[in-house]
Amino acid sequence: MKHSIAKATLTALSLAVAGCGSSPPSNEEVQQAIGDYVDSLLGGLEKPKSGGRSDADKKELAQIKVINCAKSDAGGYKCDFVGFPMARSARFVKSDKGWVYLPQ
Repeated sequence: MKHSIAKATLTALSLAVAGCGSSPPSNEEVQQAIGDYVDSLLGGLEKPKSGGRSDADKKELAQIKVINCAKSDAGGYKCDFVGFPMARSARFVKSDKGWVYLPQ
């Protein structure tokens, strides 16, 4: 009987912890994830000499606006957004380094 109660308690705690911090990415996090994805595709070829993103890239990323995010059956969130260069949907998953953009 003691083992059943302990097992039930551990299961309940595990489920509670799994739900912690499970909120969708913010608009800024979506912008950052898409920017990181583009940077990885370019391999740093178009980075300005000063490092980081150019003003034009920053302006383009700032135009991205999240319309809706819902939990994805595949994990993470499926988000609808506009502004890069049109309306799109993509999945975003949380990693230890932040949100990751997974275009569909």
